[in-house]
Amino acid sequence: MADQCAHSATVSDREGGNGLNFVTAADPRVPTIANGVGTDGVMLSAESAMGDFPVESVAMLSRIAATVEANRRRTTVKEMYADVDLTGKVLPLHLISVGVEASLEYLKPAAIFARTDSGASARRLAGFRLPVWTVAISPDAKTAQDLLFSSGVIPVHQLEPPASWNSFVKEWVKRYELPGGFAILTQGPSANDPASNHRMEIINL
Repeated sequence: MADQCAHSATVSDREGGNGLNFVTAADPRVPTIANGVGTDGVMLSAESAMGDFPVESVAMLSRIAATVEANRRRTTVKEMYADVDLTGKVLPLHLISVGVEASLEYLKPAAIFARTDSGASARRLAGFRLPVWTVAISPDAKTAQDLLFSSGVIPVHQLEPPASWNSFVKEWVKRYELPGGFAILTQGPSANDPASNHRMEIINL
């Protein structure tokens, strides 16, 4: 993977510069950045803030991320918690994200749609490195902005829930031409409807 990242993210070396210059796979920063893809954020503080080539550095970061994303292996529930005793730690709301991950063992939806106030449910799904996009719909602008840094998540800021989730999901999938015969929608209690239940729906497209 390091060789592939270096090959895809090579720039010309510049003598005496502070910019991010990935010329060979031996550069220790390539695997470090590659391993960071999938977290809530990867940042080049020195190179982009006061390096000689900030634009090239950020472009480099993007190219490494794009290379890794295309080859990143999905994480299953068993793998994620292999060495953790989950006795008494799993809450009913966690069953939704676990159910979504288990579903993708057998069928691949066009996308996962998650209605979220805080962004927590979308981040739980992002942790599994799912092979499809998680579309996080939130009425909170800050939540939507923060979710921009969650891998595999497309935040959508929408103040009011759609009149019809079926129509919203179908139109969204059609607009972005996503392949698949169905989508998964997850919802839970919200500020406007605190008494609602956690649920997962299958929407046929």
